[in-house]
Amino acid sequence: MSGVCDLFKTYGLNESLAFEADVDGVKLLHRSYNSIVYKQRSNPPVIWKLYDSNEACERERQAFKILGEYEGIVPGETKGCSISKHKWMKHGTLTDYYGRHGNGLCKPINISLVINIIFQILLILQHFHSLGLLHLDIKPDNIFVVDPINPLFSLGDFDLCHSVKNTDSGTPRGTYPYCSPEATSHQKNWRTSAADVYSVGKTFWEIMTGEDYPEKQILSPDIKALILTMIDKQAEKRSTINTLLKNPVFEKYLTGRRRRYLQRKFTIQTCDRFAKKKPCV
Repeated sequence: MSGVCDLFKTYGLNESLAFEADVDGVKLLHRSYNSIVYKQRSNPPVIWKLYDSNEACERERQAFKILGEYEGIVPGETKGCSISKHKWMKHGTLTDYYGRHGNGLCKPINISLVINIIFQILLILQHFHSLGLLHLDIKPDNIFVVDPINPLFSLGDFDLCHSVKNTDSGTPRGTYPYCSPEATSHQKNWRTSAADVYSVGKTFWEIMTGEDYPEKQILSPDIKALILTMIDKQAEKRSTINTLLKNPVFEKYLTGRRRRYLQRKFTIQTCDRFAKKKPCV
């Protein structure tokens, strides 16, 4: 990546990090097709993410600006045109905390916890969409464990976020197999809320069963029916988030008190990142 060394010098990091796995208290965590992620062992620890394009960093910057100090996301901020700084989530992602199979898929999680996770992610996405923002890369590796005791979760990784007003089909850049069929087949105007719903549905199936698409896997009829309404091959036939949140499955596995608590936590009206004296309500 060009300019890596200069960027790290600017933010007080050893430029050899561009090539080494562990230098001066900063550890290379992973590389993806469009970024490199490092953990700095400071107090508290922080995550640095270096992008291979200004566009990816700009999308993340816009997402942070729109979402503000929303509790449903991993806090962070962009630094310059190609680097961002994020809060270190000590429990990691779903796959970090609950483990993964040798094929990289998340190990199955108990049913009541899975329902809790999916209900929260749907509430968070409902907020995203109300602000005109699509995530477009929902998967177990982008869902973070905030509190494993009082189960709370948040979304991270916003470098693929797009405005719902952006009708340019562009080049699909989500993560297969969580990408919707309209994304992988390069259909026109595939970036819609239905694409996010599909990704949540595939995530739902994976963390419930530990498999990608286990057609022979035995699931309760109500849960299987719910998932299938989320991963229909035709975008227009998928359930909307508002409809999904009213599904009886959530009433069956979550108490009314729990649902109301989560709705209060993740459903807000205004949240200005820069109005420090005006809290989110």
